[in-house]
Amino acid sequence: MTTTDGIGCPHRSILARLGTEDWNEAEQQSLEAHIEDCLLCQAILQDIASSSRLDISALMAASSQLPDAPPDLPGFRIDSELGRGGGAVVYLAEDLSTSRNVAIKLIPGGWIQGAKLRTRWMDEVRVAAQMQHHNVVRLYRVEETLHWFLLVFEYIPGGTLRDRCQQPINPVDMARLMQTIAEAVHQIHQQGVLHLDLKPSNILLDNTAGNDWSVLVPKVSDFGIARWNQASGNNSLADWNGQGTPSYMAPEQITGNPEHLSPATDVYGLGGILYSLLTGAVPFDGSSPTEILKNVISCEVQSPVTLCPDIPTGLATIALRCLAKQPDQRYATPQALASALQDWIDQQHGLSVSRSAASRSGQPRALAMLLVGILGCVAAGGMWFSSGRFTQTNAGQPGQNSAAEFVVSPQPDGHDQLPDTGLQLPAPGLQMAGPEMRLAAGSSASTQVDVAELIAELSELPPAFDVERGNRLISLSHRYTSALLLQSPAPVDQLVRFGVLQQTSAGHFVGSGVPDLYPVATHLLADSVRLLTCAVESAPDDQAALKELIGSMFYRSAVRVGSKQHSAKGVAQEILEHTAFLQPIMPYVLRVEDDRQRIYWAGRVLDGYRIPFTNALLNRDFEFAATVSDWEAASWQQLETQQEIPDLAIRHAMMQFDFDADNWPMFPLSGWVLPENESFLKQELVYTMLAVSFFRLAGNQPTVVVASDSDRLAVDTVWRPVLAESLRWMDQQQLDRTLIPLVIHCDLIRPVASFSTIHRVDGQIDAAEHLQRCYLGLCQAADELFPENCDVHLALSEAYLQAWKNWLRRDQDEQAIASLQQSLVHAKLALDASPVSIRARAQVSDRIKRLTRWQSATVAQPPAEQTAGE
Repeated sequence: MTTTDGIGCPHRSILARLGTEDWNEAEQQSLEAHIEDCLLCQAILQDIASSSRLDISALMAASSQLPDAPPDLPGFRIDSELGRGGGAVVYLAEDLSTSRNVAIKLIPGGWIQGAKLRTRWMDEVRVAAQMQHHNVVRLYRVEETLHWFLLVFEYIPGGTLRDRCQQPINPVDMARLMQTIAEAVHQIHQQGVLHLDLKPSNILLDNTAGNDWSVLVPKVSDFGIARWNQASGNNSLADWNGQGTPSYMAPEQITGNPEHLSPATDVYGLGGILYSLLTGAVPFDGSSPTEILKNVISCEVQSPVTLCPDIPTGLATIALRCLAKQPDQRYATPQALASALQDWIDQQHGLSVSRSAASRSGQPRALAMLLVGILGCVAAGGMWFSSGRFTQTNAGQPGQNSAAEFVVSPQPDGHDQLPDTGLQLPAPGLQMAGPEMRLAAGSSASTQVDVAELIAELSELPPAFDVERGNRLISLSHRYTSALLLQSPAPVDQLVRFGVLQQTSAGHFVGSGVPDLYPVATHLLADSVRLLTCAVESAPDDQAALKELIGSMFYRSAVRVGSKQHSAKGVAQEILEHTAFLQPIMPYVLRVEDDRQRIYWAGRVLDGYRIPFTNALLNRDFEFAATVSDWEAASWQQLETQQEIPDLAIRHAMMQFDFDADNWPMFPLSGWVLPENESFLKQELVYTMLAVSFFRLAGNQPTVVVASDSDRLAVDTVWRPVLAESLRWMDQQQLDRTLIPLVIHCDLIRPVASFSTIHRVDGQIDAAEHLQRCYLGLCQAADELFPENCDVHLALSEAYLQAWKNWLRRDQDEQAIASLQQSLVHAKLALDASPVSIRARAQVSDRIKRLTRWQSATVAQPPAEQTAGE
């Protein structure tokens, strides 16, 4: 039965590796059988086939055991092993796509191992993805192969709390640290999740601000055995089997009965962490796991004061209450534990008002709690305004809404001028009036914005959205963003966390492949830039906020809303408007302290100028190119002493050539800050050189006919000399000759296909046909130089596919089907040349499906009705 819902489907990264040689025959057949019956997987394969480059890591060979040595992970540079357990190993690595350090968690399993293992892995993925909190380790993305699951997390540089349990710590610092951890766990619970494996080794410490206990930032990690609470409506506790770490497991956790698990179970784990901080020992120990579990159930924990007489008795009492055998004798929630810790801290400072008493009376919490922040309250959906009213609720109680709501209303004609561009976006009419947030004068009927609703919408994936719901999310984000910006002093922590959440959500919409939802991404990124700009201006030394701001500003420039219905002029205007968003970025880049990150982002900004500049030259839009060139020159001047770095110098040099002369820059041979730039920019340089030559000649040539073997004039007199000259230049530069077929197939087809589509939409079929024939002539010349080359045949297949589309526009059915058949022929030849090629395999599948669909539709209705689609 044909499926389309994606349930049980292999991850995209598996589909991208279809046909690789490390799969056995049974695995290959299992995948192909699934794909034959799954329209969703077929669509993904087509998308992979049409992509100019794959951003998929071909990860590792088959194995069901954890590797003994760090594996080779394309896309990552493994630095060292951070730790391993019975079910996973974690590596410190550099993500080459972002030049940032990440922690990669490798788990045996994979799609081929069956649905059960995959379901358990997806449980961890879903839980980790929900956690958008400053004190919870952030999940960047996931990968899956036939035999492995990978989770890519942010890297926390300060080690684990377990590493520091023996180090001296001021009791107040200890209490504050535990309070922060407890509040983070409370927000996890508010998302409907129980962690169930809280222990010192699962608390990571960010020491970016220093190694003193007072500035360490704790982050909860490892949701490998976390489960959704039964109250959440999710049944993931149904297969609970008493997992955990014996020394920190609550008695009810050992029984394996999911009905006994509750927030108090995690309170027990928090008590175990506090106990270890107080004493340097675990709450329960034994000669074996079985003995430890027996002691947990039957023995009372030894008082911390007995082990260490000089520790504060108040903290010892708190720890013992957390470690009570019966759940109802512990603190009911981590938030209640956090309140008890704050009470103890207040007592040390001589404060007379009990924190818990103030909470019961409905009075505002202390400033430290106010700064927990929006995403510090993601799970609860709660937010506190330091200048606003409080909504006091029974936080943590089932069925209670702990979200603080505020009322805002947009002015009918209100706009907000963004700080770095002239882009106008609708914004709320908010103003501050005394201690409360009031509606601006003249605003329309009030609209309540529920923080929990907004966060839930930002956490939702794009398939759940239509245009109407997307517009609602835009409106909620704009109003909430403006509300945050009105606060004084600026709540930096809140600004950063919410800006990152908007950035992450925007990435989902861009990755959805649904053009109607791209505007949602552009508006979310605009809001993210506003929040993060304010955060960086308020806290200039916050490097984390600075890097997130740079990311949001760059991604904002890269999102393209244009569709195939746009004219060439409309597309160019949109690209120019978005390229303008690059202008304010470079000064922020120069404030990045890490050399590699600074060079990485500087290179991305220069690429952001270079790519549209080159495309404008290819389309002979010299006015556009001159504008972008001026912008790039201004950014380049700001780099000053870093202009000699090869990673940046070659990028700038590629924008200095004369379109009508061959003054190509020399490629640097050494001195790279980011070694991966060398291979990437080699290909980019060859592409730029070849593309400029191709479009210059294509623009100067009359319509070139190469449809038959008898007419080889263009190949002989135009395209063969172009390739010969290119190869001579590459030999001088010591560049690999095989870059030519790779560039023709993977890179040059992009502008050819893009310009051809625009020509067809504008009704300029002659121009589209001319461009297709020129590209075909170049491919035929390459075929003579590189016979039986997979990339050349794939390029020829693309050339004939463009011909098919052009003939369809002219309602020439016979010529169209002949071109599509030729496209299939070359796809098969590519597969013969490289049987393990993912692209070749996907291209063959795509061409067969196009032929089948086209022929079926032709039988069903007149051919004239089949020619509109691209």
